[in-house]
Amino acid sequence: MVHKTGKKTLRIHTLKTPAPPWVVRANLKLSQSVFASLMGVSLRTVQDWEQGRRKPSGPAVALLRIAEQKPEVFTQLL
Repeated sequence: MVHKTGKKTLRIHTLKTPAPPWVVRANLKLSQSVFASLMGVSLRTVQDWEQGRRKPSGPAVALLRIAEQKPEVFTQLL
């Protein structure tokens, strides 16, 4: 492996935390139920996120990041 021998420096990327789910959803101009469908979660989960009872984790955070940075991807799915 090249990076172990010191011949190549690995690049490190820091991913920024996405905006709160309600902000992402508002920017996409989607209802909670449509947003929940696109995210692959229940309506109740989206409501819990938006009311601060739960926080998105794992794949949901990645999808929120995509929805925020590339909203056209989400709108193409409709």
